[in-house]
Amino acid sequence: MGLMISEVIDRLVSNKGDEILVGVSGGPDSLCLLHALLKENIPLVAAHFNHQLRPEADAEARQVEERMARWEIPFIQGKADVGSFADEASLSLEEAARILRYQFLFSKAEERKVQAVAVGHTADDQVETVLMNIIRGAGFLGLTGMSMTSLPNEWSERIPLIRPLLPVWKEEIEDYCKAHHLLPIRDPSNQDLTFRRNRIRHWLIPLLEEFNPHVQEKIWQLAEILREDYALLEKRTKTLSEGALQKAGEGYRAFSREVLRGMEVGDQRRLIRWVLRDLRPHLDQVSFDHVERARSFIDQPTERGVDNLVGKVRVKLREQTVYFMTWDAEIPLPDYPQMRKGQRLVINDPGPIHLSQGWVFELQTVNLGQIEREKILSNQDPYQAWVDAGEVVFPLTLAGRNEGERYSPLGMEGKRVSVSDLMINEKIPQEARERWPILRSEGKILWVPGHQIAHRARIREKSGKALHLSLEKREA
Repeated sequence: MGLMISEVIDRLVSNKGDEILVGVSGGPDSLCLLHALLKENIPLVAAHFNHQLRPEADAEARQVEERMARWEIPFIQGKADVGSFADEASLSLEEAARILRYQFLFSKAEERKVQAVAVGHTADDQVETVLMNIIRGAGFLGLTGMSMTSLPNEWSERIPLIRPLLPVWKEEIEDYCKAHHLLPIRDPSNQDLTFRRNRIRHWLIPLLEEFNPHVQEKIWQLAEILREDYALLEKRTKTLSEGALQKAGEGYRAFSREVLRGMEVGDQRRLIRWVLRDLRPHLDQVSFDHVERARSFIDQPTERGVDNLVGKVRVKLREQTVYFMTWDAEIPLPDYPQMRKGQRLVINDPGPIHLSQGWVFELQTVNLGQIEREKILSNQDPYQAWVDAGEVVFPLTLAGRNEGERYSPLGMEGKRVSVSDLMINEKIPQEARERWPILRSEGKILWVPGHQIAHRARIREKSGKALHLSLEKREA
């Protein structure tokens, strides 16, 4: 095993002069890892995390500290009430312990500016992880198990997580500990069958070995093969995503629906998983059903969209563009007039008023001569309109849409329509409706830009003066 570890370290470690932080529980795996790294003459710091789940945990922490002192390895430790955290966050003890442990390891790694964090996962752990992923319904990525090096990872964009013992079986580790007179701490919770991983280790794997005595080796090899295949498919997915991607911004990615629908099913599924990981890097609960819901929406979109696909990611459609977006993200609307959130402008005089995204509202008073009347009759621009000045009471207000608001558009005297329905019929995107600028006089709608003026404010034969209203996209 010594030669194997040396070769693995050469692959994983970029600079043997820089410090590596090693997670040390005191068990055989972490003790073996620390001892093997020590023989490589790499500067080390040992980090022990006390989960406070067993009465003997404090004594074990002291035992690890004493051993590190004998080996002259810098030692740091942390602790947390994992049980309370699990209850508060509605997590299993296993998941809560994992989160707090890695938060501790990487916080200390950042403080010391180490080159890597090393943990003692073994080939046996890899097999158990793959089986756990199969049971919970993971996709291709889940079948690849753990990587020997991960960067970026769930905890850091800068510091890699390395697993030098991933090709090594626990039997070899036990032999190593005996050969080097290491006395590891034995954690009794490893026999506790209330934990899923322990049930897989002590129940499922022995059962599978009845069908094939070498099943663990075969599962480990499967993960290795699929990891290389997955890397090739990821390159293909990246190329496909670049071909389909139309826009990308803070919290959203937008794809051509036409291109997505033209993809093979497998490419669609991989791209959906890819974009979910891109938006939510820590998300690990993407199931087959989540992916199929997204595929179904792409094929047959609805006005509402998918409010929460998974991990607070929404899916929306606007003008044949599919948006994957986090809950706090907004679809950019540069092509639609928009008020700023909560904005309400009071207009007392003619002149230009600047809105967001380069849109400008302008009001001018005009005398209604023959030329002006002809311009009104021939107007085809939905973003300009004329209203009878005699029907307008200042000040005017310009603000977004009110819930349930209705008015009588030009030509529909006595019949009131919902502004919301009007916008839906005109295919205004849902995200643009709330802050669409609407001009009002005495609290009543005078003009919905892009649509009709109010019937009451129409130009009549007797009208002498008019207000020319316009909304124009200028340079932002």
